[in-house]
Amino acid sequence: MVRAATPEAYALMHNGALALSRMEANGVKIDLDYLHRTMSEIQDRIRSMEGRLWESEVGGRWRRRFGDRAAVDSREQLATILFSDMGVGGGKITAGGKLSADVEVLERLDTPFTRNYTKLQKLKKVYGTYLTGLLRETENGILHPFFSLHTVRTYRSSSSNPNLQNIPIRDPDIAAIIRPSFLPHHPDHHILEIDIKAAEVRVAACYHQDPTMLKYIRENYDMHRDMALECFKLDADDFKTLGQKSYLDDIRQQVKALFVFAEFYGSYWLNVAPSLWEACDRYKLNGPDGRPLKDWLLTHGVAELGEVRRGERPRAGTFTNHIMQVEDNFWNRRFPVYRDWKKRWFAAYQKEGGFSTLTGFRIDGILGRNDVINYPVQGSAFHCLLWCLTDITNWLTARNMRSMLVGQIHDSLLASVHTNELAEFVAYVRHVFTAKLPAAWRWIITPMDIDIALAPLGQSWHQKQKMKLTA
Repeated sequence: MVRAATPEAYALMHNGALALSRMEANGVKIDLDYLHRTMSEIQDRIRSMEGRLWESEVGGRWRRRFGDRAAVDSREQLATILFSDMGVGGGKITAGGKLSADVEVLERLDTPFTRNYTKLQKLKKVYGTYLTGLLRETENGILHPFFSLHTVRTYRSSSSNPNLQNIPIRDPDIAAIIRPSFLPHHPDHHILEIDIKAAEVRVAACYHQDPTMLKYIRENYDMHRDMALECFKLDADDFKTLGQKSYLDDIRQQVKALFVFAEFYGSYWLNVAPSLWEACDRYKLNGPDGRPLKDWLLTHGVAELGEVRRGERPRAGTFTNHIMQVEDNFWNRRFPVYRDWKKRWFAAYQKEGGFSTLTGFRIDGILGRNDVINYPVQGSAFHCLLWCLTDITNWLTARNMRSMLVGQIHDSLLASVHTNELAEFVAYVRHVFTAKLPAAWRWIITPMDIDIALAPLGQSWHQKQKMKLTA
């Protein structure tokens, strides 16, 4: 059970719901011409790709094996062809005892057929789920997704009709297709995106108060970069000398998601190591010498992943053993206060059957350990955004401005901003997140900061570029 345990928490939900309803009414403008044109083009691409797949060697085997029953979308049939008939290695068995040809398996195989097959399935999902959903829910050129505050146990928001928060905008291929659909409300407006920098890391630090984490945040050190260097036995000077910083950026991005946040959210080396190992091939990560990152690891004493079963310890010299050591250093030397907070927080939950968040909510009931640790952080991080969203909405209304908030996606807001109001809008938004919010909630002991991305006048969300914010 989740409830607002203080008057301030109730006010946050009440006022936030009103602000979200105004944002729903504003809606997002959709480029219907682009949408119709793109859907037609994707249908043509799907038909063409299906034809080429059936004409390939694997496709021929598939049709001969299943005849009239051959269905390009049947993963079970594909698994039979690849792993049973052709004897391809690398498959896995599902809990039901069947061979699997899911996305993870196909990406790991990385053959011309599986690459094309994966692209085809991605295109089908873009067409059938995302573009079709946008078209179905758009009325008179405006999309009005619903935003709710009562359906998620952590008291984060949810979105429906369509689910704007489910659009995989971090996938560059899908983003390049979907984002051009979103336009500012008027030709003299800009699409603008406001994103809280490392929202959950900053809020988590307000709970556990680990001094090393606080130093990373307050002094603007790059934790993800440090862990990227450690996970892959790298030295930043190698990249500087060879001018290969882009390689380190790519590695950093994967380590941020697959190690740092995975560890924060309760995963551990047995799961983390295979994810990082597979990312080397999936994202074609290179070392500072320009060679594949796995070749770099080989020259630094790591020859293989070294898969182990649960309860076993990895062999020395394997990547899994290395990541186990990195994890030990991560929690026991780098963030021991954070480690101890997680233990105390869960022990208190076991004793009391619930816990209270810094934003005034009470969460009771049967929860897993990871839920107990993550719920307060995720909920409070969203509440920071909701508080600012409400303040900005009230400010825009009081000043009768033409600019408006039009959408909310996880830790970011979308706005359609009149060009004559741009400087004033950006200045006020930054003031709200970095000054007004911490002043209102004294429990915030970390500096809050934002990134703002701006599209050219009248252009789509896809054209956004990060704004340089002066001090």
